[in-house]
Amino acid sequence: MCSSDLAQLPTLLGEHDILRAMHTMPGIGSGGDGMTGLYVRGGSPDQNLILLDGAPVYNVNHLFGFLSVFNAEAIKSATVLKGGFPARYGGRLSSVLDIQMKEGNSNETHGMASVGLLSSQIAVEGPINEKTSYLLSLRRAYFDLVMWPMCKLADIRDGVGKTSAGYHFTDINAKINHRFNAKNQMFASFYSGLDKFRSSNKFPSGGYDVNDKFKLNWQNQTATLRYNRTISNRLFMNTSLIYSRYKYYTRSSVRYDYFKSDSYKYSSAKGASALQDMAAKVDLDWYPAEKHIVKIGTSITRHQFSPEQSSYESAYSKYVTAVADTTYGTEKIKSSDFSAYIEDDWSMSKHLKANIGVRCTLFSVEGRNYTDIEPRASLCYLLTDNMSIKAAYSKMTQYVHLVSNSSVGMPTDQWLPSTKKTKPETSNQLSLGFQYNTPDCEFTAEGFYKTMDNLIEYAEGASYSSYQNWEEKLTSGQGKAYGLEFMAKKSNGRTTGWVSYTLSWSNRKFAGLNNGERFPFKYDRRHDISIVAMHKLSKKWEVSANWNISNGNHITIPIARYTDIDGDAAIAYSKRNEYRMPLYHRLDISANLNRQKRRGIATWSFGVYNVYARQNPLYIYADSETNEYLGESRYFLKKVSALTIVPTVSYIFRF
Repeated sequence: MCSSDLAQLPTLLGEHDILRAMHTMPGIGSGGDGMTGLYVRGGSPDQNLILLDGAPVYNVNHLFGFLSVFNAEAIKSATVLKGGFPARYGGRLSSVLDIQMKEGNSNETHGMASVGLLSSQIAVEGPINEKTSYLLSLRRAYFDLVMWPMCKLADIRDGVGKTSAGYHFTDINAKINHRFNAKNQMFASFYSGLDKFRSSNKFPSGGYDVNDKFKLNWQNQTATLRYNRTISNRLFMNTSLIYSRYKYYTRSSVRYDYFKSDSYKYSSAKGASALQDMAAKVDLDWYPAEKHIVKIGTSITRHQFSPEQSSYESAYSKYVTAVADTTYGTEKIKSSDFSAYIEDDWSMSKHLKANIGVRCTLFSVEGRNYTDIEPRASLCYLLTDNMSIKAAYSKMTQYVHLVSNSSVGMPTDQWLPSTKKTKPETSNQLSLGFQYNTPDCEFTAEGFYKTMDNLIEYAEGASYSSYQNWEEKLTSGQGKAYGLEFMAKKSNGRTTGWVSYTLSWSNRKFAGLNNGERFPFKYDRRHDISIVAMHKLSKKWEVSANWNISNGNHITIPIARYTDIDGDAAIAYSKRNEYRMPLYHRLDISANLNRQKRRGIATWSFGVYNVYARQNPLYIYADSETNEYLGESRYFLKKVSALTIVPTVSYIFRF
């Protein structure tokens, strides 16, 4: 995905997003309408290794999943791998998304400033001196400014209570590039993203003034220091120090103040989780001959997990009856991850190219050592000057896991390590592909077959909020995914774009779920089609459109009511993920007006997300209503749609 394509694609709320653009590629799906999560070849979001200048990013979501943390203005390149993984990458099962930040223009200063419906940003890059350049990008969303008058209007209409709510996020990207001499260069990059959501509601009820508050914050931080040295004309070395941290904090409280009294009741619940990595790695590139590269490297990562730390307190004033302050959850878990690899990328002849390697890993946690050897092989054979076939095999091992019991990814989902009880996830993937190129067009077709072991899910009936140890809530199982992917792309001319189609199957099997029977993966979408078209009307006007249609997600639904042995009403559910949500489809359009100004280029960007207001359900839930005359309840399903038609406009000035 090149930056020019990203700049022309239709946007949501005026924000160009690299992850949403990835959804138009074959084999890559989203979690729901407007969501930025990546579901690659039957895998889960945590099975994607997402790197920002070599540092792993553990939560890629702003705005509860509707926008990613990656600011397009700070991105130089983004490479996605779905199979045939080189040995230098490891730690995940499904994909690698390697994002590189801009290094800063070393010749002259350039920059941009933009204002949109959701956020504003500013970015600038340029030389500090003849050897040093920099990049600085700042972005800030202002939903809190929009929500304030809406809450005031709600208070006026209600006339009883007082409502307050706010949400915003900030992003900071910074990078410095310093060249000591022709053979030595250093890069230092930093990213910090912070989301803050709060709400409060004050109202009278039953002789009390009730004050209900909620707060949720989550934050990503990464830092990379990389030293590049040219040892000789054939040998190059990169040494990196990497830091990454993700954490969230949530608090809810309710206070009841009795009218005309100093008596009150108060309760508060807090939750927090964190994951921190510190890593060091060395990579060597050796060129023994032309078109022959041998890559060798090793790394060590120190993980620190703080999963599911929660506390509860309650108090009564004047007449104190109880005071509690109890903390639940596990202590911090520390682990070490060692890896070493060797990779040979060799054009053996005019027609045959191979990438063969092996990766060795050691994960040490709680006195237990897990080791694995991961062979990798990829072959490409050139049938003619513009036609080739390729085959690949990869084994992958994953030592960190994300568990969730929500229908969409939330900041409070838990990152957990492999332990004595929780084994590492593993996968084996085979792929076979065909590619045909012309000067203007490219056609690719690829089939894949992937098996996954030691996948983890919440066990049946496990509660996210219970104070049971998190390991006791999980069950492990296997997964399988296979399918075909097709893509036709036109890159030259006034009209460009691509068409992608995915035909795939994905299922799971857990001893503790669905009576041990195999069931479809929630995000198993049999058919997925994307059509992207971009056209230059003139030097000033560019238009684009993106249409997507796919099968809906799988869901479990209530199918019957019955009376249990105690005489209480109960609900019977279908088999796990037995039913599908309605067909998903959506059309987005956009138009860019570019104008040359004396000091730069001004761009007005207009767009419409979901042009024909299709109500694609984000999730479906069961509801009921009671007939007062007959005393009977009727149960039915309701769908919740997050986004219908969303117009967008933004202004960008580049200098």
